[in-house]
Amino acid sequence: MIDKFTRELSLASMTQEDWYHLINFVALQTVRGHRWREDLNALATHSARQYLRETVSDDEIRDWLVERGQRPTHASVLAYRREMTGDDGPRLFAPQAVLVQESIRMAFTQINERLADCMAWSLIVGRPGSVLTSDEPIVWWSPGDDPVGFGSARVMWFPLSDRVILQIRDTTADPEKLGLPNSATQEDRDSLIRFINREVAGQATRWIVHHPDAQPLDGIDLPARTEWRTQLVDQSVDGNVVREQYVFRRLPRHGMNPATSGDQSNRTETERQKPNGANASAVTEGG
Repeated sequence: MIDKFTRELSLASMTQEDWYHLINFVALQTVRGHRWREDLNALATHSARQYLRETVSDDEIRDWLVERGQRPTHASVLAYRREMTGDDGPRLFAPQAVLVQESIRMAFTQINERLADCMAWSLIVGRPGSVLTSDEPIVWWSPGDDPVGFGSARVMWFPLSDRVILQIRDTTADPEKLGLPNSATQEDRDSLIRFINREVAGQATRWIVHHPDAQPLDGIDLPARTEWRTQLVDQSVDGNVVREQYVFRRLPRHGMNPATSGDQSNRTETERQKPNGANASAVTEGG
């Protein structure tokens, strides 16, 4: 099927059965890699930490400290809570069977439904050897710095050969506001393909593949590798109370970006009393 329309450079001859198989194939490709498994484990860990923050009281922590032979001071309670719910605390890792089961469930329910509803499918055709791929070939993308998932993405790209990329665009998004080259000319298509190559290569986990006679990475600065962490996005002081807002998202592993944009659905607000003499800029780990 894929071989057929990469040869024809068109989706015009696709049958209903072809569309059915293609949608499911793209959905499965979305969830088959290491990146999706990292996302699932990270979100499960984040949910567990949220639950602990909301359900474990300071009195319970004091009791646990006494049982461990430690003094239950205000500072030790805060340190224990930070150890329990902070970025360096315990993490959840789903068993392989759960990852497989959940990936198949999500691919054949939420993702394929997203792909089949209000999406415009097309092919971007470049010069031979201009397109690369990786072990994480599916890119769900939206403009801006906010975290992106298949539900919020405005465009999806999937490299199919060394010159063809499948593009799936949300029809509710204004193409003019996406800020992408319009592909009207070969020069525009070359620019768009370089941009997509950067996105595909940037999220690779282990390998990047391209034609041996081509150099599609020349002139491309790959983004830093990322990991799931919390990011302080806002802080205010009201008398003796310090309020802090965090967002849970992928951030560069080295030299964290201090930008304040983030996914509002993953924001956490914490409130604490400022100890006498404490620096108002001191922070408490949030999630």
